[in-house]
Amino acid sequence: MRSWWSRHSFTGNVVSSLLIVGVTALIFDELVARRQRKARAVSVAVQAAIVYSQSRRVYDAVLASADEDNRQSAGEDLRSLATMLLTAGPGFFDDPEARQFLDDVERLAGSIYRVFTTTTGSPLNADIRKRLKSEMAQVEAATHPLVGRIPVEEWALSDRPEQPENDSKSVGER
Repeated sequence: MRSWWSRHSFTGNVVSSLLIVGVTALIFDELVARRQRKARAVSVAVQAAIVYSQSRRVYDAVLASADEDNRQSAGEDLRSLATMLLTAGPGFFDDPEARQFLDDVERLAGSIYRVFTTTTGSPLNADIRKRLKSEMAQVEAATHPLVGRIPVEEWALSDRPEQPENDSKSVGER
């Protein structure tokens, strides 16, 4: 075999050059793919932050909806949340953390819808408030790993969600 390569040095040079070009292309492709995955993860995290802020707005509005004007505003916020879930939802499917977040937000939205449609203008009882608070806490817990992907320099100070006090890694330090 060695003697064949010795007699065909031009072929050997071409083959070795093609191998070098192929390995270089594979490395370059992997670097580009890694950069795209990181950008996609940040994009999903930003979408999750937007959906979270809307779900928080709906949650707060439903808890405060004792009169008809507040109920109408809460209903509009709930429709906006449903639209956001339909729009952003497909982007969350491929990411396990984002999928969990989506499941939790959908569960919260369903509970809020049930509460919104079954209660009239009266204040919510303690059991309903407790259940909604528990579901909102699940949404918040699912949000933290996602917003941790967003670099600190990309957050406006007013947009940055609060992190738990005992969390050693705050937003953007991961």
